[in-house]
Amino acid sequence: MDWLRFNFLIPHNLFVHLECWSGEARGKKMRKGFWLVWHVIIRVIWKARNARIFENHSKDVEKMVEEIKELSWR
Repeated sequence: MDWLRFNFLIPHNLFVHLECWSGEARGKKMRKGFWLVWHVIIRVIWKARNARIFENHSKDVEKMVEEIKELSWR
């Protein structure tokens, strides 16, 4: 999470994960931005999972992180 300039430990489930993203925000606008990034992360993981299952194609973690960055910044 260096690209967002904060330290982050990945929690054990998605609900706690979302709550962690909400807790880091210091205002409504920043919270909405973090939620957007969270949704992008889930979307990229889901797409990678589907590609692995249905197309037998695996993605590099670095490529997934770059995709998350790109989609978040757009």
